[in-house]
Amino acid sequence: MKKLLTLLAAAALISMTGTCVFAEDSSTSPKGDFVKKNREIKQKHKKHLKEKKEEVKNRLNLSEEQKTRAKQIREEAIPQISPIIEELKMKIMEIRKMKQEGASQKDIDARIAEIKELKQKANEIRKKNVEKFESILTPEQKAEFKKIKQEVRQKRREMMKKQIKHKQIEMNNSK
Repeated sequence: MKKLLTLLAAAALISMTGTCVFAEDSSTSPKGDFVKKNREIKQKHKKHLKEKKEEVKNRLNLSEEQKTRAKQIREEAIPQISPIIEELKMKIMEIRKMKQEGASQKDIDARIAEIKELKQKANEIRKKNVEKFESILTPEQKAEFKKIKQEVRQKRREMMKKQIKHKQIEMNNSK
């Protein structure tokens, strides 16, 4: 269940942000500060995900058998989705490099299309794994899981609205 939720969160994070941050550590430069801050953000996010996973686990009140089966589902998903996530990260890094090197928009758009395909593949795997997970739940647990998913969607919408509003403010301030 934990890994399933982690995979769900990772897929959501990738699809929401559309970018990942990669950098070298250099503590004496502004870039080093950025790397340090990025690590802190990642650690904070990890802690938040762990808390949310515990909350979900508690709300669903899974039996030991369900926990075991959920772990099996998780472990089956990891080898399927991990290579896709790694490829996504590489494609995102390639786009950054292409932009820095002044690549044509056509080439960048082609790489973006590849990223969209990878995201679709990841989402298909995620959906199948959620279906497998839901198949081990009781009707009451399914209802609670549905509520949890709705809450997550609502929070994601609110966060995206805030991001859009923030970007609009930035654009207005830069004029």
